[in-house]
Parts: sequence; structure tokens; C-alpha cells
Amino acid sequence: MSTQAAGRPTDEAILALLHEAKEAGVPSVTRTGLVKYLYLLDYATAQELNGKTWTSVRWRFVHFGPFDGTVADAIDGLVARSAIAEQKSSSPKKDYYLYQLADWKEAKSLAELGVSAHARNTVANAIREYAQDLTALLRYVYSKTEPMVNASPGDVLDFSGCAKVDFRIFKPMPRKALDPKKVATVKALLENEYSKRYTATVSHALPRYDEVFALGLAALNAQDAPEDDLLAVSGVGRIDTEEFRSSR
Repeated sequence: MSTQAAGRPTDEAILALLHEAKEAGVPSVTRTGLVKYLYLLDYATAQELNGKTWTSVRWRFVHFGPFDGTVADAIDGLVARSAIAEQKSSSPKKDYYLYQLADWKEAKSLAELGVSAHARNTVANAIREYAQDLTALLRYVYSKTEPMVNASPGDVLDFSGCAKVDFRIFKPMPRKALDPKKVATVKALLENEYSKRYTATVSHALPRYDEVFALGLAALNAQDAPEDDLLAVSGVGRIDTEEFRSSR
């Protein structure tokens, strides 16, 4: 059974949501987005108040998300009173409407209405995260909030199972004292493994004194020798390389 809070006007909450969107740099909101943000306001409030929601909306599982006709009526009423501006837009798939506060309208913020910090943050985070991704917003509402997860199409949503995570109940696990000998053993094993993997092995090859080496050395020496003393290195003569071979 759904538990509702009474006496809080839906109109004020809708205006406050558009105020929060404007403050977050989101100038306009779709009708679907506005309805879902209002649902999240009720959801986050119910997490703190044992299932009591902020508005008195009787949310139902309609199509792919929470909805109630009174919310649509409230939006249309605000448009009729020129409290919010409605703009028709379109995409390749369908037409839709965008809503924003009228230029002359000064709406109260959620904080000024007395909404808790937790509920304000929940709504503000949703506005910032899903402003450009309505599909992700619908997926979050549909699969991540308890009233929707536990409902079937057509059901009135039950907020009594909503609960905010209280991190104070989580306590750190006790830490066992480590055996110094075991720590030293593991450290030595790791250092040994590291040295095997990451220490480069440099090999020092012995110099090779063969005929090719002798010919190259002779050619280099010939550059500074007198022309008549040049060694024949191009088939004219042959260099004796025994002294080089003997030094190998």
C-alpha cells in the first residue's frame, strides 16, 4: 500500500523543479522528464520518511514508468496561468513539448520549500546527468527505484519499501596483525621475481678479427697514407691477416 504525504501542492514542486533545472544550466525540460523528476522527488523523500512522499500524487505504473493524470493536469494548469512557458518541438520520431519558467515567474527553490538535502541532491543529480538522455532517465526510474521494480503495469506504486542507505551501519573489518617472517618471505619472493623479469642481461661478445675486419682496417689506414704506400684492397693485392686470426 502506498504511503503519501498530504497537503503539499504539486504546482509548487513542479515550479521548484524547473527552478532547479535552470540553476543547473538546463533551460527547458520535456514533459516526460518533468514528470519523472517529480517522481524522484517523492521517491527520495520516501527514503527518509518511512515511505511518505513529498506530494500527494498517486503514482501508477503506466506504460514504461510512473505516471498520474493529476501531474499532467498540474502542468497544463501552470501553462494556462502563464506560470511556465510551453514550446512545441519535434524530432524525426515524434513531436514533444519543452517547459521552462516564465520570464516573470519567480519560483521557490526546493530548499526554500523545505525539501531535505538528500532529496534535493537526488533530483539535482538526475537533472544534470539525464538532461540530454531521456532514455537513460527512464531506464533509471524503471529499473533502479524500488516502487517501480516491485510493481506490475497498472499497479499503484508502493513507497513503503524505500530506504536510504545508512553508511553508519557499515563498520570496517578488523585487521589481523601480519607475521613479520611471512611478510619478509613474500617480499623476498616478489623482489626475486621482479629481478628475473625486469633486470636486463647484457652479453659481451668477443671481437671478431677476420679477413673482412682486416680489409676494412686497411682501407681506413689507407686514407692517411702516401699514395705509393696504399694497400691494395680491391683485388690488386691481398693482405696477410694471420696476425688478426691469431689474436682471435
